[in-house]
Amino acid sequence: MAAGWLLVVLGTDYVQRGALAPTPLAAGLSQALLVAAVLFINQFPDRRADEAAGKRTLVVRLGPRAARWGYPVIAGGAYGWLGLQLVLNHLPGAATLALVPLPLSAWAAAELARHAARPAHLAGAIRTTIAAALLHGLLLAGALAFA
Repeated sequence: MAAGWLLVVLGTDYVQRGALAPTPLAAGLSQALLVAAVLFINQFPDRRADEAAGKRTLVVRLGPRAARWGYPVIAGGAYGWLGLQLVLNHLPGAATLALVPLPLSAWAAAELARHAARPAHLAGAIRTTIAAALLHGLLLAGALAFA
């Protein structure tokens, strides 16, 4: 899921520069993972319909109880990657602002852990996941633009 969104970032940068550069990878993977978290959490309300249609999503394959752990892995990976890039000085210090949505993702992960089998209760977690991805992207882009 995340690879496709990361390719958008890397491809756009490549077309503009005419060469590959490390900064788009350093910055793009965290955003790609948070977009993947949006796509992942949206599988839970669709699980029964996907199963009936023969779609073999991760949530269908694993079931909601096991699949719910995928969200904190994906979102945690996003923030962990960003933190690593900051520690390694691959991103400017201002990119620390992109960690601000972490509590939103943590809340959504907790809600998913509680309500994975009851998709009607996930609307707030889905909205919060979308907000976290958008806020992360805006803060990261702003940090890179003004650094």
